[in-house]
Amino acid sequence: MRGPTVYLERDPSGQRLIGIRLIGDQEEERYSVPEDATPIEAIRFGAEWIRTRIDAKSGGGIGMLCLDPRGAVCSWLDVPSSEESVIKAAVRQKPSGAWGDWSSMPAMAGSESVESLVPVGASSLEPLGDKPAKPSGQGLVLKSKADASNVHRRAAILAVGDLPVRLMIDALDEMKIEVGQVTSLWHAMASAWDPAAEAKDNADPLASGAAAVDTAIVLIEATGRVQWAWSDTGKLVASGSAMVEQDAFTGDANARTFGSGRLAMDWLAWTAQLGRSPRRVFCLIDTDHGSAGGSGEFGQAISNIWPSAAVDLVPVDDPIVTTFLRLQERTPGGKPKRQVAGSQQISSLAKRPGRAHRGMYRWIAGAIMIGAIGLGVLGYKARASGEEAAKEAATIAATTNSLILSELGENADPGFAVISLQAELDRLRAEGQNTDVRQAWPVLQAIDDVSFWLANMSGVELDSLLLDQTANVLKLEADSTASAEAAPDMLKNAELINWDDGVIRTTANATRISFTGFWRESQEEGGQ
Repeated sequence: MRGPTVYLERDPSGQRLIGIRLIGDQEEERYSVPEDATPIEAIRFGAEWIRTRIDAKSGGGIGMLCLDPRGAVCSWLDVPSSEESVIKAAVRQKPSGAWGDWSSMPAMAGSESVESLVPVGASSLEPLGDKPAKPSGQGLVLKSKADASNVHRRAAILAVGDLPVRLMIDALDEMKIEVGQVTSLWHAMASAWDPAAEAKDNADPLASGAAAVDTAIVLIEATGRVQWAWSDTGKLVASGSAMVEQDAFTGDANARTFGSGRLAMDWLAWTAQLGRSPRRVFCLIDTDHGSAGGSGEFGQAISNIWPSAAVDLVPVDDPIVTTFLRLQERTPGGKPKRQVAGSQQISSLAKRPGRAHRGMYRWIAGAIMIGAIGLGVLGYKARASGEEAAKEAATIAATTNSLILSELGENADPGFAVISLQAELDRLRAEGQNTDVRQAWPVLQAIDDVSFWLANMSGVELDSLLLDQTANVLKLEADSTASAEAAPDMLKNAELINWDDGVIRTTANATRISFTGFWRESQEEGGQ
């Protein structure tokens, strides 16, 4: 991942930017949007601040643009197909109450773990888990009966309110600042902390990867909000967030039990829907948030309510910064040790058109305009050529009519010269005047005749044979002069063509004889 990470902080609705965190190599800078700034001004101020910091540090672009979980919701949905486009269409057709139906259970009533509603017109929808492979080529894809079980299935869907993020990407693009990846904090947590997602350095033959098991990452922010994500080898499977009382990390055992219990309710619901659950849990707690004893007891409470998983409590200075710094780590061979895969990006934001696309559109429009001008010129020339051709055709027709009229005289109708000529020809054919047409000479039969006599000649081979309706030429190659001199006597017996005595030419390499022949008039009626 090249370039620093930009983490966008938004208000609870996710529709207004309130702060930016720029995380580079082992350092962080923060920017807070003025409280009196409008939402549009907040984007402009934030983009300008990023530009000054990027120019001062690297002069390049942003390696990763990460969204906080505000204004985002992850829930399951019954979808008719596993195709990504079908899933997105099904989500947008669901009413807002369809999100997180499980959260209306009595045990969850009154808690603040219910996700916020995502605006339909300003959100990105991403199916989580394994995405279906796209078929190669184009055409109609027919599913077999074996795929009938996949017609309806439960899918985890991530919806992210992204209006300020779109505006921020556009503002950075206007400043010629490229954005490498666009993802969410939940995706970053899954990629950074799942041990099975770490790349193995091929330079170290003794290095071995961790076992691939479902992993849960629990990140506790300084505000007391808990962010959690389920990971499968670094890929986000499910995620969520909830508010936990401050006392859960100090000395209040009831608050600790209540907070971990609410987390367990979320996980149990997801386990029932997806048929899978984490076997490893990493709990990231800010060392400045609460007491060390309270934080440890909170981790122990998670272990008690989820006893089937190994729980690791990871105290860090800042869970968010530490997460992005882990994504910037590299192996001894220089390769990224952990990174957010391309499939883990928010596709609608990562593929947002920018300056390059607009430039491409301009070039395409220019090419179309040039092509249109070329077609216009070609059409003009074709029209001009057509007019000239029409004039020339009219001249030829007039000349032809004049010739016909001068030839036929009184027998021609001046208004229908061509028809008059055709009528005269028909009359002449009927009267038998100049209507005899000699049939074609039997060329194929003549070839057979020549082949027959050549087969009876000793020491003579065919060099070439030209048969025409007027004259014929036969060239032979003999192994000796005696064989060449005997050839004319044989050809005298040919029935269809009267061959002459031939001309013999002897060279150092071969002896050749050429004959010229004419069709025998007695065979004219037998032509083919």
